[in-house]
This record gives sequence, structure tokens and C-alpha cells, in this order.
Amino acid sequence: MQEKKDGYRNSLSYNQDLHPGALMINIGGVENTLKEEERTAKMLATAIRRVLNRHPN
Repeated sequence: MQEKKDGYRNSLSYNQDLHPGALMINIGGVENTLKEEERTAKMLATAIRRVLNRHPN
């Protein structure tokens, strides 16, 4: 990621440029309840665990 002349990184990067394997995941929004977001986070965690168990490295 290139720096701007004022020394700041591009404001559209959201820090995912700090590591080549970085991933940013947003769960829910203002229209969702906390319960819905927690349910989604659990499902996402299950999916990530399954992928990592298949590909441990």
C-alpha cells in the first residue's frame, strides 16, 4: 500500500493491507439485533473451523 503525501495510508484500506492474508468480516448492521449477529458469528466460526481443520497449514 502506498502512502499519501501527508503520510497517511489510503482511507479505504481498513487495515487489511497490513498482512497479505488479512480478511475483514462485518457482521450485521443497524437493522440487526444482537441475537442475530451472535447467531451469525457462531455460524461463521463453525465454517472457519471446518476450513482450518481441512487445511491446517
